[in-house]
Amino acid sequence: MRHRSIPHGIQSEANGLAGVARRLWPVVAGVGMLAMPVGWANGVARTGHGARSMSVGGASVAKPDSALEAVAVNPAGFREGQVEIGGFGALATGSFSNAANQAGGVDGLLGVAPEVAISIPLGASPVSVGLGVVPVAAAGLDWDLTDAAGGLDGGTSYGVQRHRAEFLAIRTVAGASVAVGESLVLGAAVGATYNRNVLEAPYVFQSHPVLRGFKTLLDLETDGWAAQGLLGAVYRPCSGVQLGLSYQTAASFETTGSAAGNAGVQLANLGGAFAGVRPDFRYDAQVDTRLPQTVAAGISWQATDRLRVVGQVDWLDWSDSFERLDIRLRNGNNADLNAFLGSTGIDDSVPLDWEDRFVYRVGAEFAVTEAWALRAGYAYGESPIPSATLTPMSAAILEHTLSAGAEWRGERWGVALAYQYQFGPERRVGTSGLSAGEFSGSSVDVEAHVFALTTSFRF
Repeated sequence: MRHRSIPHGIQSEANGLAGVARRLWPVVAGVGMLAMPVGWANGVARTGHGARSMSVGGASVAKPDSALEAVAVNPAGFREGQVEIGGFGALATGSFSNAANQAGGVDGLLGVAPEVAISIPLGASPVSVGLGVVPVAAAGLDWDLTDAAGGLDGGTSYGVQRHRAEFLAIRTVAGASVAVGESLVLGAAVGATYNRNVLEAPYVFQSHPVLRGFKTLLDLETDGWAAQGLLGAVYRPCSGVQLGLSYQTAASFETTGSAAGNAGVQLANLGGAFAGVRPDFRYDAQVDTRLPQTVAAGISWQATDRLRVVGQVDWLDWSDSFERLDIRLRNGNNADLNAFLGSTGIDDSVPLDWEDRFVYRVGAEFAVTEAWALRAGYAYGESPIPSATLTPMSAAILEHTLSAGAEWRGERWGVALAYQYQFGPERRVGTSGLSAGEFSGSSVDVEAHVFALTTSFRF
């Protein structure tokens, strides 16, 4: 096989991009750490990447025409020389009711995050390469709620408290594609994914043999990295039709950070041997989380000269990823609690029991003129969260996504806009499966408005 060298100009561009990506990553991560008050219609995973994909309900695996889609969904899309820079934001509203709250709400907070990707053809060879940084999962809700009575004594409440949870995953990806003949393109990518977890709320221990049912205020924050892989293919069986297939490996994180809190109300209510016990504490924390392996298959059909229709089905392995949330606390600084427990550490496991889900997507693109295109789409994915473990902090219950968008493309530059409205049914909990039962007899209702802007430059 003849060796193909990379032209010096392209090599310089690639080296320059790597430097840009290294400089941009802290910006992407830092801005992405702003609260993302939304639960997507497929758990915590996003519904599309880049405005073009988001406007057709995320159905882009069969025709990943943009660098962002290649980075996030199907690396067989690394073909055209292109740079994309964009961002998205989410505005969420919702209500929660239980024994202590009547229609407590989310205050419509706005979260934003940027994304960037590039695709570079290697001269006249059938190979193209790509690089990008994209948020692949972002979920979080921030409530001001009255803590319902519970805990070990059944009557412990910390009053009005912030109930906040965030889950963020940002992936840095490098990949390549190769054209095999005229009809088939194969792609592969590797990624380093950053994960951040935040929990600030009254917390009830779920599995610890001594503390099960014990309630405390808790402020926990951890982060960490994991490797991921992505494989993809695009096949054109006939003119006007493309088929796409992609597989994304799971990412297993052991995130580390700190946990602090105060158990004063619970200790006072227990009294007796707990009277006078120091209530505040701090630990080093580790939280184990996992993004699911995902399989996506889709079709793109050029129905007329102006109209293109896309469809896609995703399978997400939530049951192996969000079965439980393992929390390990070490090096506690409260001598009273350490003496009582006989240890400076605490291990707890929160049941989640998420279920595997399929997500169904359909979209259409209509070329109004040579420069302007309009798009619309819809995605449906049943919430993976069972009612028994549903809380206002884990309410990723948005099942439907309606989307629309527009794009202008000049000779080299392009600008695309997208809007998504995400909603689902009000969810009710009869008897909660969580210890202490504060969420029994509760209901939660959430909706979100998502906006995206992506600029592109073709070379």
